[in-house]
Amino acid sequence: MIRITKVYDYDCPVCLQMGTFEGNVLFNVAPNTHFSAVEIGQLTSLDNENEHECLIAQLVERYACNPDYTVDLPIYMFTEGRTYLGHIGGEHTAAEFRAEIQKILDAAQNQTS
Repeated sequence: MIRITKVYDYDCPVCLQMGTFEGNVLFNVAPNTHFSAVEIGQLTSLDNENEHECLIAQLVERYACNPDYTVDLPIYMFTEGRTYLGHIGGEHTAAEFRAEIQKILDAAQNQTS
């Protein structure tokens, strides 16, 4: 099953804005996925023992970090098991978000075909 994990920050205005439509878009475009969210402070905590969150932290560092080691929040990480499928980062409109999700899901489907 494909998992979509949102990485956000409480003080992030873009995260709040995208939170107003993300659930509806995800329900309509990716109904057979599992969605969860994790605050970036929890994700980067050295005391975090959640296996999936530790995987997401590694994938964010590898794939979603900018050259100056910053990230564009929110980040939606797509995984299947321990396999990275793609990510969406930063501000998007609902239509852009829908299109980006569809691209990642289509690519994942093509890999398994």
